[in-house]
Amino acid sequence: MYGDPKGREMDRRILLKGVGALAGVLMLLPAAVAGEVFRVGDVNSYSKFPSSTEPSQKAMRMVFDEVNAKGGVANGITFEMVSRDDGSSPASLATVLDELTGTGQIDAIIGAGLSSTSLAAAAYAKQHKIIYIASHSTTDALSLDGGNRYTLRVRSTIRGLVGALMEEAKKKQAKRWALVLPNYEFGLKIAEAFKEHLAKDFPGAEIVAEQYPAMGKMDVGATTQALMAAKPDAILNGMFGVDLPKFVREGELRGLFEGRQVYSVLTGNPEYLRELKDEAPVGWVVTGWPYYAIERPENVAFVKAWRDLYKEEPGEAALSGYLAAKLLVSMVEKAGSKDTEKMLEVVPGLTFGSPAGDITMRGIDNQGNAPVYVGTVELVDGEGRMTDNHEIDTAPYLVPEAAVRAARPAE
Repeated sequence: MYGDPKGREMDRRILLKGVGALAGVLMLLPAAVAGEVFRVGDVNSYSKFPSSTEPSQKAMRMVFDEVNAKGGVANGITFEMVSRDDGSSPASLATVLDELTGTGQIDAIIGAGLSSTSLAAAAYAKQHKIIYIASHSTTDALSLDGGNRYTLRVRSTIRGLVGALMEEAKKKQAKRWALVLPNYEFGLKIAEAFKEHLAKDFPGAEIVAEQYPAMGKMDVGATTQALMAAKPDAILNGMFGVDLPKFVREGELRGLFEGRQVYSVLTGNPEYLRELKDEAPVGWVVTGWPYYAIERPENVAFVKAWRDLYKEEPGEAALSGYLAAKLLVSMVEKAGSKDTEKMLEVVPGLTFGSPAGDITMRGIDNQGNAPVYVGTVELVDGEGRMTDNHEIDTAPYLVPEAAVRAARPAE
């Protein structure tokens, strides 16, 4: 009825050999499945801040395209990116993320550059157990109660930016300080960090004026007048974006900066100095990314690749996007998988190369130790450049581990 018994026995032996051979092959296969695609949700303030978000997007695509051209990582995992405008608000961000995660379009989130949207993205990541890499945000809250094990960051924190500037300011020991900072999380945390340094490292110093203009709506006349009336020896500036050139021009016009040292967060970023052209604030001590002066091979290669591909000069926003994408790729590669939990397991101590040097991730808050560059603005060929640059190690300025533990008792 079932055919020849000898034939059936031979068929059975062949089948068992085949199953055994297949099992052996399966045991040899890496954890990742060949041909898998890792989908990245790039959500950022594209409509409000295109000058900083679009270069970041280009840099991420450059990283992912390079990886994909080599066949991917971890047995062939390749990367795709879906970009959306987050509306520069937590509510709009949540709507966009619901769309992307609800339809299964993404495996991780990158972006949400404002302090408010980054904290909203971090909360979303925790709730939905999805990885979020904060590519632009500097708020220290991401290392404290605003962060969680699903949230990572490479870029320096506000503490790192202010700490790097104060390394230079300590050399002159100004006694009368004025602050001009945007009136939201970024500016308020700069003030908080600065006041810690002032109390510790500047004996006898005092703050004689504090101005907190609304971001994008700075009344430069009134602000400049108030600063001049206080007669400070030094000024700490944190205004950026559309407010920065207005403040620089008004201050120069009224003589605010004459005989006073200005220390400024982010002003040395190439995109800001390029916009100011020959109006760049000569003599200001600034943080930024002087890519044109960094001879590290990884930086030289990155700048050349950027120029060749996009026919333009890079900016700090490009570096931020590049670092975020490199971190994600490094996590997948080391984990050998696109599984979220396996990727998070490899974060503590994870090190990867970049134009900013080797970056090592701290496990307690998933924070990288990207350096901060401090230099003095000078005019070079009619354009502002950072000169006399120093690379500052930000490890001493990371949020203290005891503070992280206190803010995250459940983790």
